[in-house]
Amino acid sequence: MTPDEIRKRFDTLESQRKTVEQQWQVIEKFVAPYKGKFFKTPAGEASVEWNHRDIYDATAVQSHIQLASSLHGSLTNPAIVWFEMQWRDPLLRKNHEAQKWIENATKRVFDELQDSNFNLEVNSVYRNLTSFGTAFITEEPKEDLTETWEGVQFTSIPLKEAYFEPDEHGQCYNFYRRLQWRPSKIVDKFGIDNVPEKVKTLHEAASDQETTVIFCVYTRPEIDDDDTNTAIMPPNKRPYGWSYIGHADGHVYATGGYYEMPAYVPRWEVTDESVWGNSPAHYALADILTLNQLVALDLKAREKVIDPALLAQERALINTLDLSPGAVNVVRDVAQIKPFESAARFDVVEATIVRLQTAVQKYFYIDQLELKESPAMTATEVQVRYELMQRLLSSTMSRLKEDLLDPVLQRTFNLLFRAGELGDPPEGVDAGEYDIEYIGPLSRSMRFDQSASIERWITQLQLIAQMGPEAAQVMLVPDYDAIARHAAIQLNLPTELTRPKKEVDADIKRQKDQQNRQASADAAAAEAAAAKDLGQANQLAQGSQSIAPGGVMQ
Repeated sequence: MTPDEIRKRFDTLESQRKTVEQQWQVIEKFVAPYKGKFFKTPAGEASVEWNHRDIYDATAVQSHIQLASSLHGSLTNPAIVWFEMQWRDPLLRKNHEAQKWIENATKRVFDELQDSNFNLEVNSVYRNLTSFGTAFITEEPKEDLTETWEGVQFTSIPLKEAYFEPDEHGQCYNFYRRLQWRPSKIVDKFGIDNVPEKVKTLHEAASDQETTVIFCVYTRPEIDDDDTNTAIMPPNKRPYGWSYIGHADGHVYATGGYYEMPAYVPRWEVTDESVWGNSPAHYALADILTLNQLVALDLKAREKVIDPALLAQERALINTLDLSPGAVNVVRDVAQIKPFESAARFDVVEATIVRLQTAVQKYFYIDQLELKESPAMTATEVQVRYELMQRLLSSTMSRLKEDLLDPVLQRTFNLLFRAGELGDPPEGVDAGEYDIEYIGPLSRSMRFDQSASIERWITQLQLIAQMGPEAAQVMLVPDYDAIARHAAIQLNLPTELTRPKKEVDADIKRQKDQQNRQASADAAAAEAAAAKDLGQANQLAQGSQSIAPGGVMQ
């Protein structure tokens, strides 16, 4: 896209989002403070609002953080490998070398995510999702592939800075980010020779005046991206281009290209007739505002009880009462001065507050996802909790996998593969033909259950086999080689700990041949021994016939 087209599209997207931002501004105030004002031009550290005393009840703030933490722990728990890559072709899953390669690739991708700042930035994404319903995150290599591999860098983009145009499937087609940079940062980023004269002048004057720079990642539809996982292309030939453009003058600071779209736009739930998402905070907003207002009124009513007004009859006071500690007041009749007794029904107010707090927590699924009060849960309870989350948030979790996790894992895999960090796949194997499977506590426990079922089945067959010779034939039913390999998969054992089937079959054939040779040798020895015994018997028989009774030779 040309600079003028980028600026025009950005201005259009910015103007179209004003209505949505009004709703986000309310959510930011009462659900996600410290996220920045959407209609406020940043003016440095002095513009940050640290005081949020307008919030009188933090139930929504706590609930959205707890739901975000639950998503992080269930979907992308950094303590466990939460995904695995499997070949799309079932025959390749039985190929020992191919399976070892894809397992090593899975471990390498997971380790790369753990070595990066993914877990820090994705937590911010989950918080934006549970509050605003939309989030932005980018993934970029620290160095281009022409340099040595230095890892990947993730950045959670503030919602107020980011815009996007979707494709026909709702995915990010073009991405825009508004950057407010000081002249020193612009010069440091692009070099003094690549900035316009106005920025140079501001930089030489050590000015703090910020300049708006648009960062745009756009699709190049004329370029086919089928071979981007293997081919090394110059930046201008890659399927996605990027540009830094001055918003005021259209000055092009820098351009380049990506192999995959580096910006991801996950949404909690897509709003009809809008590209922006909605979240539990949108549905709970009415109760959140009512609860906040009610708690504010309750505090005012309690203030009157704690420090009540005074009632005094006419002319009972000589001067205004001084209620400060140690004060001396002169009155005509102290009996005529008494505190005003409030008739407020705090029990009704407290019941209403509890009802609203419970309602807000239900919007964020806290009643279903919170841990019980005991120190620890059993493995069964963990499984039930995860299964419950899968059922309650199935559509949201599916959308997160489609909009966020799948693209992140695929791009990380492609970056590593192009950099030569994964090694060459086995001969005849297409490295791009794989599927991603997500592994949670529930799926892991189900695998262990299947392994235990196999063990119980073999034990039952052994018991049956002890009932008699005919019953012993049941031990011929199992395919022990297939059972052993299936059990290794269910127990998540790496393929490198098992031997290829060809080697096992060769060893079995070698053992059978050796047994056959030994059996033949034993049979030949037995025949020879029998022949020898027969010959000796014949000799004895012939000798007995040639001797007469009484021992006289005939």
